Amino acid sequence: MKISKLLLQNWMVFKGRQEIKFPQDENSNVLVIFGENMRGKTCLLNSLRWCFYGEAQDRQKKNIEPQKLINIEAHEDGEKEVSVEIEFSADGHEYYLKREIKFDSDNKASVKPFMREDDRVVKGGEVPNLIDYLIP
Repeated sequence: MKISKLLLQNWMVFKGRQEIKFPQDENSNVLVIFGENMRGKTCLLNSLRWCFYGEAQDRQKKNIEPQKLINIEAHEDGEKEVSVEIEFSADGHEYYLKREIKFDSDNKASVKPFMREDDRVVKGGEVPNLIDYLIP
């Protein structure tokens, strides 16, 4: 599997839309994430885990509830959505995966994954099985 792009929308410490492009060169394809403690490195890892598997974990390995995944400032500004998108390739196919949370007026979360394999939309019920196959 090779990730080409990660897009975050109001994800934890990252307010607004953030994009990370992963190096694609065959000879220079290492991306180093470096920063001080408490600056978002674990949030990036959690964004990948959550997008693929629907779970984000705190430092004690406990699942983080959906209401704590949205950026606090964005939520206070009235934003009602948080999402993570990943573009990647595996087994000779191009994939797009998006997992998003939409909050209603009572702050109840609705979580939905969306996945595309090449030009085919993957049915919702097939998404977990395909992900488990690609990334066991």
